[in-house]
Amino acid sequence: MSQAPKNKIARVKAKNLILLLRAKKNKYTEYKFMLRSISRLFLFSVLVFGFAVVSTAAQDRPMDREMRFPVKFAPGANSATVKKRIALGTSHTYTVRAKEGQTMTVILTTGKSTSFTVYAPTEGIIEGADGETMWRGMLNESGEYQITIGTDKTANYTLEIFVK
Repeated sequence: MSQAPKNKIARVKAKNLILLLRAKKNKYTEYKFMLRSISRLFLFSVLVFGFAVVSTAAQDRPMDREMRFPVKFAPGANSATVKKRIALGTSHTYTVRAKEGQTMTVILTTGKSTSFTVYAPTEGIIEGADGETMWRGMLNESGEYQITIGTDKTANYTLEIFVK
């Protein structure tokens, strides 16, 4: 064999080797890209699933058991005081009849984990009377107002309601 065919064979082998190495490098790059994509997808799935579990855990908590109590003022009185104990997982709702233009004051004496919300007869939660322990305001409508007490732990409380 002459020198020229050997060089030609060597060049073809070298080209094939270069092509093979490029193909392996491309495959390695593809595998690396796929692994990164799978890792990112897995991380994203874990985050989404984790948030879904946390949010549904809060939603799966049983609703508070509501206990309702009407408030009746003694003849000639403009206030009432209630002393009770509220358990975790319950809410106490007091109903008070009042007229438009009257002023209502609500004072809740208890620990830091218990508060009240005042609801108007048709307007819903009264602004500034949500999650409070003391509230005073002029009433915008006549009807039955609701004062709902909620708690994050079992507690004793004293509720004072004034309507003038």
